[in-house]
Amino acid sequence: MSGSTQAIKSIVFIAVLALLGSGTSSHAQQTTGQLLISSGFNPIAATTPETMERLRSFPANQFLLRNKAGRPYYVYADPTGCGCA
Repeated sequence: MSGSTQAIKSIVFIAVLALLGSGTSSHAQQTTGQLLISSGFNPIAATTPETMERLRSFPANQFLLRNKAGRPYYVYADPTGCGCA
């Protein structure tokens, strides 16, 4: 595992732990999105019925490790909040 991948995992883990202690869910939702973007995640909106169905096929609010062309990347699906991954 590369150093940058480990660093991203560490940042996201700390962010999630901080959010778990938060008392307001709407504030936590906004903060989660902001933390993910600042950690390097690129939100991709589900704009068609097909992409929304694909988004719903992922576990909600969980990180998934995927590989594309031999490079690892993470997906975080949020079908109810932003309707994006």
